[in-house]
Amino acid sequence: MNQQPDGTYGLTTDWWQGHVAQQVGSNFGKLLQLYGVHKATAEARKKGFSVLRQPQRNGSIKLVLLGGAA
Repeated sequence: MNQQPDGTYGLTTDWWQGHVAQQVGSNFGKLLQLYGVHKATAEARKKGFSVLRQPQRNGSIKLVLLGGAA
């Protein structure tokens, strides 16, 4: 993780022989997807929702929110 000139952070790695890509996906796709899933789940739970995680055949993850604060 490296801080960019604009203050945001970017991910860098050595992609040689594909070891990292196997774990986190090409261009960090799996890692970023799971970060989004965990962040969305945490925010939904703060608002009183129950969260169901449903992996899809295409590799995506569908989140279903149930209930919530009135």
